[in-house]
Amino acid sequence: LGEERADTVSGIDAAIRLLSDRPTPPAYLIVDIGGQGWDALEGIDRLAEYCDPSIRVVACGAANDVRLYRELRKRGMIEYFPYPVRISDMRD
Repeated sequence: LGEERADTVSGIDAAIRLLSDRPTPPAYLIVDIGGQGWDALEGIDRLAEYCDPSIRVVACGAANDVRLYRELRKRGMIEYFPYPVRISDMRD
């Protein structure tokens, strides 16, 4: 989102591998949960085990669900964006 180099991977498992292999944690991690909605929570919980507390995690997906948003926030997400997502919204 800023000046930091961006690594792009697809999926929770790939994000876990990326975090495991990086010597320093990224400032931001953007997770696209697609159409999984509530089914993504298990993967999000696994991902949290590898996230340094300093990483700001943002999620986006197809669900426009306030309860899902609250559940993601409980798990440490700083924000959730339903599709369509604009990078300018994420920056703000």
